[in-house]
Amino acid sequence: IAVRSDDIRRPFTEDDQRLLMIVAASASVAIDNAQLYELQISRAARVSALNRTLPLLTGTLALDTVQQTIVTAAGDILQSDGVALYLQGDDAMSAMQMVASNGLSQIDETWTPDEIVKRAGKDTYLGLDLVVGNERMGGLAFFFNKGNTYNEEDAPIALAFAAQAAQAIHNAKQYTITDRALEQQMRRVTETRDRLQVILDTMMAGILMIDCDGVVALANPRVDLIGLQADDLNNQPIDMLLEKPDLRLAERMGFES
Repeated sequence: IAVRSDDIRRPFTEDDQRLLMIVAASASVAIDNAQLYELQISRAARVSALNRTLPLLTGTLALDTVQQTIVTAAGDILQSDGVALYLQGDDAMSAMQMVASNGLSQIDETWTPDEIVKRAGKDTYLGLDLVVGNERMGGLAFFFNKGNTYNEEDAPIALAFAAQAAQAIHNAKQYTITDRALEQQMRRVTETRDRLQVILDTMMAGILMIDCDGVVALANPRVDLIGLQADDLNNQPIDMLLEKPDLRLAERMGFES
């Protein structure tokens, strides 16, 4: 605080100096309190954003949705001016690839965080590894414009978010792998069934196959030799078919009813 007097006939006295010191001390406390309050409000908003993000990350296993949720929430949590998400490829030795971003325009997916700072006019960035166990999933880069810097006291919030993001990506990737394996298995089963159906359809004898659950898995067209229709039998529980009096399944198949 600076005080100026244009009256040369009235110089500042010691009492004036003591009063000024009291005012300065009070002002200093008020400013500190205001800054502390602003910091607490900002941190509370970031913690709230972190808490809102967790259900979003765990509520889906679609990798694209998880990636977009991460970059959208990341900017709110650290109040950054841009976010880029990088994922490790299948080869651990290969370079990470940018898969999603937010708050960054006209950037190339091949740019590294350092290149984004230079080419996109950012002042600095904070990089965090995304790790699950001993597996590195990728990295998250928070970009800041000049005058907007990262507060070291927010490190626990940033690390907690990075851990959540890494686990969500890991879960989505595992689901994708499992889903693809299941699709391949179902495709092989269907192909095997189709090949078997072709073989059965060319046989001259009537064939009826029942699976371990008691459901007719396959019936070839030649069951018409005993007065049955394959379409009436396929995928039907055998118990239900035996209970139909007009079908006379057991009798037609040579069993005593």
